Amino acid sequence: MNKNKNLFFRAVRWYFNQKALPHWAMLFLDALIVFISAFMCHIIEMGPFETFASFYPLCLTLLVYVAVYIVGFMLMGTYRGVMRYSTISDLYRIGVANIISILIIAFSRFFLKLDDVFVVIRL
Repeated sequence: MNKNKNLFFRAVRWYFNQKALPHWAMLFLDALIVFISAFMCHIIEMGPFETFASFYPLCLTLLVYVAVYIVGFMLMGTYRGVMRYSTISDLYRIGVANIISILIIAFSRFFLKLDDVFVVIRL
């Protein structure tokens, strides 16, 4: 039991040390950009009154979508190469991460009929 506890604390220290924190900060920033962009797109498409009338369901929907995008970001490692010069391969990884996320969301909306649960957002 004590060995598992030490392993847990070592993992926590590694995730939150100064070398790993920029990766998590960039992942959070990427997720925040996706959330704000989707929210602004909904305002532009549906208007501010309808957007704010369905504010809480919309936020829940966007948080689920952001979670899917985080999976795409983590699979492609887009937040890792931020401290060096970005190259075409970084742009490729960001593009693939976005495509993976869009495909997962489209698949779940089409096959799992999630539009009945969440606010409908055009892809």
